[in-house]
Amino acid sequence: EVLQSQGYSIQEIHRVDPNFDVRGQIYAKSIDTLRTHWLLGIGGGNSGLVLGEDERGAMLNASNLLLETWLNYGVLGILSLLVILGFLFFRLTKDALAGSEKHLLGLTLLVHLVIFNLFNAGMLMGVFFLLLAYLVTLTFEEAHAVSLPHDFKVL
Repeated sequence: EVLQSQGYSIQEIHRVDPNFDVRGQIYAKSIDTLRTHWLLGIGGGNSGLVLGEDERGAMLNASNLLLETWLNYGVLGILSLLVILGFLFFRLTKDALAGSEKHLLGLTLLVHLVIFNLFNAGMLMGVFFLLLAYLVTLTFEEAHAVSLPHDFKVL
């Protein structure tokens, strides 16, 4: 009412959201494909062959990290990803609660990337796996640190 009294027009527009419709079709095709390929998936990088292309000719993805992984790699792939993410989450949380700032940063990055990739699997997929590799090395860094004896001499 305040904006209208200042001369602004407020209108409600009803239109079909193409993004919503496309995602609905992608989810339906993904679930339909998983009915026959649920165990081993359709193979890495093949989701675009099943899901189709956008108006630019770029292959579509499942728009969800977990669904994309299951579609491409099957139950074994999704379980592997969940185990890795679960391990990293609990290990980074434990170390962050113990006062490690770099593990707190790693935990924050992990949570943010997982959340972003739940809703757009293709957007940050390369960054996701790069960070995943970094987080794995971070969690094992202290466990496998090498210390040399005090009397060690380099020739």
